[in-house]
Amino acid sequence: MVSCVPFYLLMLEEFYIGVMYQPMLSGPDDASLMIMGFCLISYFFGSEAFWGKTIDFFGFGETRMIHVCALIFSVIECISVLASVTVNLYNARNKEHFVKRYSRS
Repeated sequence: MVSCVPFYLLMLEEFYIGVMYQPMLSGPDDASLMIMGFCLISYFFGSEAFWGKTIDFFGFGETRMIHVCALIFSVIECISVLASVTVNLYNARNKEHFVKRYSRS
């Protein structure tokens, strides 16, 4: 889900805007690298030794490391994708393709 949802939103954005904006930090690329990093961490430390470890998450009680990482990276990914879509729609609002496709006349 971490890499599929940003890719879907990037394709949907390209469909409506007419141009694919690929920012320096993009959801599909960064999420794929993040997943590869998780695989390497699991390889070197063992899946249960690292992901099964419980930590105190800012006073919310004992939480497993996998849940903390999933929460943090999901929030970062959502903020990144929403910011990118918002900026790209704002920048494309006066482009010829966008105006022609969505004008009321």
